[in-house]
Amino acid sequence: MKIFIDITDKRNQVLKQILEDQGYETYELLQLNLHTDLSKKCIIFAPSKKLTLLDIESLPNDSMLFAGNLTDEVTNKLQTKNIEFTNIMQSEEFAIKNALLTSEGVLAYILEHSNRSIFENKVLILGAGRIAKATAQLFLKLGIEFGIATYNHTEYTNALYFTKKRYYENSFLKDLNEYSVIINTRPFTYFTDDMINQIPPNTLFIETASIPCLDSNKVDNFQYILAPALPQKYTCETAGKILAERIIGEINK
Repeated sequence: MKIFIDITDKRNQVLKQILEDQGYETYELLQLNLHTDLSKKCIIFAPSKKLTLLDIESLPNDSMLFAGNLTDEVTNKLQTKNIEFTNIMQSEEFAIKNALLTSEGVLAYILEHSNRSIFENKVLILGAGRIAKATAQLFLKLGIEFGIATYNHTEYTNALYFTKKRYYENSFLKDLNEYSVIINTRPFTYFTDDMINQIPPNTLFIETASIPCLDSNKVDNFQYILAPALPQKYTCETAGKILAERIIGEINK
């Protein structure tokens, strides 16, 4: 089987080399259309890649695809082309390892974009998923002061494992002046115009979610940074290794 990899993501460059070292026949994705033979082909995108219908149209029928979360429309198109799809993120082990790397990237972003020492910043984490928990765990180990805002009662209770400063739903708004850094991990657009206007000037707002929580066009008084695919930016070698573990495990099933 020939494996075609989108190497525009640094993680996939590492992945490609690992696969080659283990004897797999790999090519850059750009070479896909040059291989018109009838052998089954495997195509790999990074988990953060947002595939469109046009992307799927260019893939050969009866192939194998590795990618991240896809829309229902794109998934339906895959079925019409008999493309076997594996969602890289639908592995709890991989997702946790990826979240841990993302949390390191969040820390790096704060160090890079804040003029303060990390220990002079007080951070608010929005959400209670894997990335939020990994970030909270890292901050707790380092002694960084932080709070957590959660959106269901169970996670609100669980937040006590990390911090006494916890909020349910949007109750954090009353304490926004306490925080110099906000990290969103929830992949929903849930910030209203009123909520955006309550964020103090000079706040560093880091968006890690695949769907931004607010409309960046309405931000004019604080620093809003889109930070997708943090493992690619800061830990591409390790991220490539865990991608290889995930994909080789699926190929060899």
